[in-house]
Amino acid sequence: MRGGHVTNFLSFCIGWFACVVGAANGTPSYGIAVAAMLLGLNILVAEDPIREMGVIASVGAIGFIIDTMLASAGIFVFHPGHSVLCPIWLVAIWMMFGSMLTASLAWLASRTAIASIIGAIVGPLSYFLAALMGAIAIPAPIAPRLATIAIIWAVVFPGSLKFANRSALTNQD
Repeated sequence: MRGGHVTNFLSFCIGWFACVVGAANGTPSYGIAVAAMLLGLNILVAEDPIREMGVIASVGAIGFIIDTMLASAGIFVFHPGHSVLCPIWLVAIWMMFGSMLTASLAWLASRTAIASIIGAIVGPLSYFLAALMGAIAIPAPIAPRLATIAIIWAVVFPGSLKFANRSALTNQD
């Protein structure tokens, strides 16, 4: 990535916050617009923009499936009246996450154990914060639901890193 890793990380934080606040306030389109602009900028500064778009789209699709399954299982609930299908604002967050895999988080690609631990902590924390802000609801009891999210993220995070950085990891061998 020609741009800085700090900038990439900060763009994720801004996109995450915009999407969560937008969803919590009933205006998810604002967060989606912010995320789309930031994703466009991340793609523009990527070393390989075509590959970056593929990673972002793939991670968005995987996120849609995972969060739809979690909502269907009752791990968390979207706004009342919303279906169990993962909403676009949450797919946008997954896509923003995908944009970090080849940039600010790439250093973790060959550190599977560390990535798994970080995923098990940061994944559930993200959902918990989104629930505190009102974007989603996590029904009681919360602890086993967050534990389920932690287990999933302990696998998804290192797996996503390996997927996104597969050519770089192959060249290391």
